This record gives sequence, C-alpha cells and structure tokens, in this order.
Amino acid sequence: MESHVRFKGLDLNLLVAFDALMADRSVSRAAERVSLSQPAMSNALTRLRRYFSDELLIPHNKRMYPTPFAETLLPQVQAALATMEGVVATARHFEPATSVRTFRVMASDYIATAVLFPIITRLAATAPGVRIELLLPSQRRIELLDSGGIDLLITLQPYVTPTLPSDFLLEDAYWLVGRAGHPALAAPVTVETMLDYDHILVAIGEERLPSFGDAYLERIGIQRRVAMTAPNFAMLPWL
Repeated sequence: MESHVRFKGLDLNLLVAFDALMADRSVSRAAERVSLSQPAMSNALTRLRRYFSDELLIPHNKRMYPTPFAETLLPQVQAALATMEGVVATARHFEPATSVRTFRVMASDYIATAVLFPIITRLAATAPGVRIELLLPSQRRIELLDSGGIDLLITLQPYVTPTLPSDFLLEDAYWLVGRAGHPALAAPVTVETMLDYDHILVAIGEERLPSFGDAYLERIGIQRRVAMTAPNFAMLPWL
C-alpha cells in the first residue's frame, strides 16, 4: 500500500508532482518523470491549484507557463523535498546491531504470542539493544499509530484503515474450545448447541474491548450467554 503523508490537509506527494510539473512544463512528461499516469498527474495539478488557490501553471500553445506564485513556491518546495529525502535516507541506515530504540507495539496477548514471541530470540541475537514495549489494544489505536504514539499495530484486517500503510501478516482460524469431556463437544457443534452453554468472554485492556469473534457475533445478531469475563486469552485454558 502506498504511503501518503499529510501536512495541514496537503498530501505531500503532491509536492513531488509540483516539482515535476515545474521542471517539464507538461502534464504528460511530468507524469513520466514520477511514474504516474497522465490522468493521475492532471488530478494532482487540480488538487494543487485548489490547495494553493492559484492556477500555478497556465497552458498556452502546447506548453505550460508558471504563475508568479508558482515561481516563488518552487524553491521552497524543492528545499522541503530535499529535507524529506534526507530524513528517508537516514531512516534507511537503521542498524539493528547498534540500535537502542524501543518499539511500541500494540497487539492482543494472543497475537503477541503467535507473532512476536518467535521474533524475540532473533532480536536478542541480531539487535541486542532493541526493546519491545507491548501495549494492549485500544480504541485509539489508529490515532496512536497516526500520531507516532505506537510504532506498529498488529490487528485483524477489518480493523485496518486504508489511510495508513499496512501489509498482510498471517491467516488464522477460530476454534471453539471447551473442557475435556464437555457434552457439547461429543458431536459436531452447531450454533444452536453453542448457545445452549455458558461462555467466557475475553474483554481486552482497561477499555474492555471485545475480541473480534465477539464483535462479529454481535454484528450478525447472535448473543451468547457469558458466565465469566477474562482480560486476556492466555488464562482461558485454566478457567
């Protein structure tokens, strides 16, 4: 997924388009320069004009000519792009072996066990100074990720917002778990059978967020009988 950075309502990727347009004075050539389609570059120019309330580039005789405001804006945009390129270059030189950074990761205890714990041993060998701080899921998860309050969010796909870069990590299945010898498990379990018995609800963190399974059941109108509430998945086998 492509990352879009915004500053005061401006998609900073538009500055790259503006720089290309000023260099080539042509929508089609500028599009080629930054590997965009011509319609995408035209759309970028429209958005730039709307944001800055200026025509920026005026077409005349098969060429585009910058407005005085665009000429004034260009060196500022080029300086900003150079600064951002420097920041990106610095980030690319991350050295795990010498880093002492703490990464704040938000995930349920189940996801942490399935995904993160196998990585800890590898981190100890390749990045001994790196620390992982685990945080339980919060309703503010997207806000915290967007603001830098957390570095990584590991969550289910329905909770992923398209405004932030993300990647698919793994696929898992849901299982109905009960004690050995439970009468409900003597035969294949139907929804009706499942609802005849008491259940344990996992409500995560101080906000007592329901698991995705419970949220899904609620959305399809199924309400199970909850006899006990647990704060995490880890303790379920002992309840």
